[in-house]
Amino acid sequence: MTEDKLRIHKMGYHHMTGSDSFECVICGRVFKSEQWLNNHITNIHIDKMFTCETCGKVCKSRDTLRNHRIAMHTKDYPYRCHICGNGFVLPCQLKQHIIEHDGKERYECHICNAKFSVKWKHLRHVSKHKIEKRKNNPELMFVCEICGKKFLRNFSLQMHLKVHSGEKSYKCEICGRSFGRSDNLYTHLRTHTGQKPYCCDTCGKQFARGDNLKTHIRKMHF
Repeated sequence: MTEDKLRIHKMGYHHMTGSDSFECVICGRVFKSEQWLNNHITNIHIDKMFTCETCGKVCKSRDTLRNHRIAMHTKDYPYRCHICGNGFVLPCQLKQHIIEHDGKERYECHICNAKFSVKWKHLRHVSKHKIEKRKNNPELMFVCEICGKKFLRNFSLQMHLKVHSGEKSYKCEICGRSFGRSDNLYTHLRTHTGQKPYCCDTCGKQFARGDNLKTHIRKMHF
């Protein structure tokens, strides 16, 4: 193992102690967080090739694909709010939505005292405070021990570490090409399906990637 890969290994696997470690019951591999374990099981032990025939997006499970089709294409929601008529894919989403109708502010931000009726909006708000704090204090940012690059989110750091390790755990089942990030695999798959979900509102030209659409608009319509 090279020195760089050893450092990545230590960053990823030796911050675990006691109940803070999570073991895969299928292969025995251990992870430092439940999210990493879930990602591992999904990417390694479960078939992830569930492709939307409408836009080409690849989902990680049959249920995720079904929910995507409903939310993005058919709009045939199985759950609807009896108050405003908004539709939802999952019953828990409807439940959270109905709670907002009563107007009760159950959660308060300890930083700015902003109030929210549902927990997820409160957590999202507090997370923004944490990011702003890191922006103003670089010492609190997540730092790559190899190249020194800093990140506002730990997830972004973990994705960046794959650049150094060469890890490419997302494999195209059609041509065999591998990628370090799932979104890059999703984009690559459109080269096989021919899907171009990004359309220019001005001239109608279509693109497989959103950044290519932005470049087109900047060069051709401004």
